[in-house]
Amino acid sequence: MRNPPLRLSIMVLGLAGAALLCFVMSVAVTPLALTAGQAMLAALLGALVVAARLYPVHLAPKIKIGVATAPMFAVTLLLPAPTAMACAAIAVAVAAMLRPGTWRQTTFAVAESVLRVGAGAAIFRLSTGTQFLDSLRPGAWLWGAPLTALAMYAVNELLVDLVVGVQLKRSPLPNFWERRRFDMPQEGALFLLGLLVAGISMDYPWAAGLLAVPSFVVYRSLRDGVALRAQTKEALEELADIVDMRDHYTFEHSRRVAVLSRATAEALGLPPDLVETIALAARVHDVGKIGIKSTVLLSPTSLSDPQWAEMRRHPEIGAQLVAKFPQFARGRDLVLAHHERWDGQGYPRGLAGTQIPEGARVLAVCDSWDAMTSHRSYRKPMDVDAVYQEMERGRGTQFDPDVLDAFFKVLSSRPELAAPNPHPAQDIDGPMPRVSMA
Repeated sequence: MRNPPLRLSIMVLGLAGAALLCFVMSVAVTPLALTAGQAMLAALLGALVVAARLYPVHLAPKIKIGVATAPMFAVTLLLPAPTAMACAAIAVAVAAMLRPGTWRQTTFAVAESVLRVGAGAAIFRLSTGTQFLDSLRPGAWLWGAPLTALAMYAVNELLVDLVVGVQLKRSPLPNFWERRRFDMPQEGALFLLGLLVAGISMDYPWAAGLLAVPSFVVYRSLRDGVALRAQTKEALEELADIVDMRDHYTFEHSRRVAVLSRATAEALGLPPDLVETIALAARVHDVGKIGIKSTVLLSPTSLSDPQWAEMRRHPEIGAQLVAKFPQFARGRDLVLAHHERWDGQGYPRGLAGTQIPEGARVLAVCDSWDAMTSHRSYRKPMDVDAVYQEMERGRGTQFDPDVLDAFFKVLSSRPELAAPNPHPAQDIDGPMPRVSMA
């Protein structure tokens, strides 16, 4: 693995220096002193921060979110600024020691927590005229708490983007809010939870520790749900492979369509959970062919009208099959609609335009490209230039223009995906070539 660039180390050290300066200035304004109740709160909330950083919540097999925002927000609202910053820094450092990373990762995490809490404490004091939640004027929290939450969120996200930008040589500012509009609801919920914790802990400091019990139950439930989704994914992929193996000419077709679909969905800026759903739907989009007669599926010539009528049943059969997996409920409609057309001339329901699920519109483009660039029983792969022209002819009739633009953008940036499938008709009784999906 390449060593990180020097500019990244300099940036991290600079943030550490800024965090230390922020802490020193805060101590100069507010003495670093604790009452017994504040010490208990610092210990309990610090422990929650450690646990939250060690055990992020999994929303999907490849999607997880950190939940340290809630206890850090409570720390910021309840403790004097220097104490809150010290509590956050110590908790993050302890979590880093329990799950070691590089010195840059640890230093950045500690510095970021200090700067985030420091910014939140400063905004809270400026907006409310006081340092503590329990001394607020009636109703002052209505503007103080949201402004504090916004400051903490902005500092966290900006610092993360700044470090990533330095490493990748890109500006962190373009589309800053656009890239985060999908995770804002979750972050907002975490800030509300932190406010609730702070409100309860003002009168009952020990109550913060009780939150660990329901939090653990929720964590276990989410973890088990993710495991079930992972098992569902594996089962569906195995089923898709069985279907592909049945057809000499489409082996690994669904894998290639899945790679193209994932890249196109990401180029469209779709949220990560929808990208995962689209990619899995692409893997199983032809699973309904398991119910198609072999004389039709393996026909060595172009299909007759009755045979086409039989073949066109496969989206409905596939939707019925995947509907048996409750964890893949969102994917059912994509499987059902992947042969719908933008102009309404598709099947099985004749949907048009935005009536077609966005994921199905992605599948339609990627499926068509792979079909035309692959061997079939009745023809060889089409020339890539001819396929481009054919796809363009389908713009606004067969294909969603926006999806087609995103797809062409993907092929332009990843030319290896535009290459025709090199494998001829596959003997399913012999060794099967594996196509790299990297």
